[in-house]
Amino acid sequence: MKTIIIIGSILLFYIHVEAQTLDSIKRETKEFITDKFPTTRPIDVQFEQFGSRNFDSKLFGESFQRGKIDNESRLRIALNIPVFKTRKYVITTSLRYKYNHYDFNDVTPSGLYGLTNQRSEMSFHYLSAAGSFTYFSKLFGKPVIYNATLNVDGDENGIQRVKGLFAAALVLKRSQNTLITVGLLGLIDRTAISPILPSFSWKQSFSNSQWSLDLILPRHLKVQRPLFKNGRLSLGSELLGEGFYVKPGQFFLPGTYEYTQLEIKSGATYEHALGSKLILTLKGGIANTLVARLYQKNAAFSDYVYENTQDGVGYFNIGISFNPFKANKGGRK
Repeated sequence: MKTIIIIGSILLFYIHVEAQTLDSIKRETKEFITDKFPTTRPIDVQFEQFGSRNFDSKLFGESFQRGKIDNESRLRIALNIPVFKTRKYVITTSLRYKYNHYDFNDVTPSGLYGLTNQRSEMSFHYLSAAGSFTYFSKLFGKPVIYNATLNVDGDENGIQRVKGLFAAALVLKRSQNTLITVGLLGLIDRTAISPILPSFSWKQSFSNSQWSLDLILPRHLKVQRPLFKNGRLSLGSELLGEGFYVKPGQFFLPGTYEYTQLEIKSGATYEHALGSKLILTLKGGIANTLVARLYQKNAAFSDYVYENTQDGVGYFNIGISFNPFKANKGGRK
C-alpha cells in the first residue's frame, strides 16, 4: 500500500504542466514533482519524532501484549539519480534508507504467546533501490504519462523482496484556476490491498485569494498559500505508509516478516527556500494509525500474523532537501 501511495501520487503530477511540447512537459514535470514531493528531490534528509502513546496487540488473533511506546523516531535519507533521457522518455534510479527506533515501557504480557523478556527498545534498518522508466506522450490531444517501476528492498541482512508498479495518468481538465487528472495504478505486490487502483487529483485556485486546494487521492487533502517571502504553508491531512523487515527470533515466528503501518497525519507544514537550491521543511500535528500488521514475507494482505492498535500521537518532522530545479522567485507556488 505504501508503494501505491508514494509512486502513484507522484505519477499523477507528471501531467501538471503548462506547455504542450514533450520537451517542456519533461522540464516542468521534473520541477513540479520535486516541489510537491521532497523524497523525489536529488537529496532529501528527514528526521521525525513522535510522542508517547499506548498500544494493544494480537498475535494469531489472540491477545498478545499491551503497553506504551515511550518514544519513536525515524530518520530518512533519499537519493534520486537520473540515468538516461531522450525527448520521449526518462530513466531514473532511486536509493532509500530509513532507520526506525522505538522505546517501550510498561509492556504487559498476556494470552498464550505473552512474553516476559521483551526488549525495552528496538531498532530497524530499511533499504530500497528502484529503477523507473517514464514515457511522455499524448492521448486524445492531452498529455499522458506512462510509468513502470521496479523496486528492490530489504534490510542490513540483504535483499528481501522485489516489487513492481505500472501506472498511467491523464489530464481531464485544465484551466487557469483548475486542474483535474485521473490515473490507474497496477501493483505487483501480494501485500497490496488491491492489484489495481484508480487515482484522482484536483488542484483549485480561488479568485482574489492566496489560498488553493490540493487534493490527490489516495495521498492527501490540503489547503495551501504562500507565506513570507520564500515560504509556503499547508494545512490538511495525508495518508502515508511505513514499513520495515523484522526477524522476531521466536519459535512461533520463524524467518523474516514484513511490518507495515498505514497512518493519517493531520496538521501543518511549512516549507522555506534557503536560497535557490535548498528547501527547509517543518511539519507538526497528530498522527493516527489505521492499520499496523506483521506479515510473513510475501504473504497476502489479509494473511497477517500480528496486528496492533495505537492511540493518536503528536509528531514533529524537520527536513532539508536539495532541489536544483527550483528557482528562488520570492514565494513558493
